[in-house]
Amino acid sequence: RHFYDLDKMMQAGFGKKAIADDNLFQTIVNHRKTVNPLRGLDYSNHEKGKLSIIPPDEVLSKWEQDYKTMQEHMIVGESLNWSNLLDQIKKIQELFNQQN
Repeated sequence: RHFYDLDKMMQAGFGKKAIADDNLFQTIVNHRKTVNPLRGLDYSNHEKGKLSIIPPDEVLSKWEQDYKTMQEHMIVGESLNWSNLLDQIKKIQELFNQQN
């Protein structure tokens, strides 16, 4: 769901503004780290230039299946196929990592 949401935010123009806002980025990272951290996650890598938002290959097919299920049951109207959505997410990742 989150990849779909990211793509929609980029299409609406909000995504590029958010990516350019370093203060917003740092606020989100600090909130996640202190308010609702995930065990085993290394937050020192949560900085522009180091971000990797694409899941590891070993779970990517599960994400694809989840997205296809979401397309069938949750998304109303047009949506990108998995391959095109993943391409968009890679572009978003590149934008984040160019902003260092």
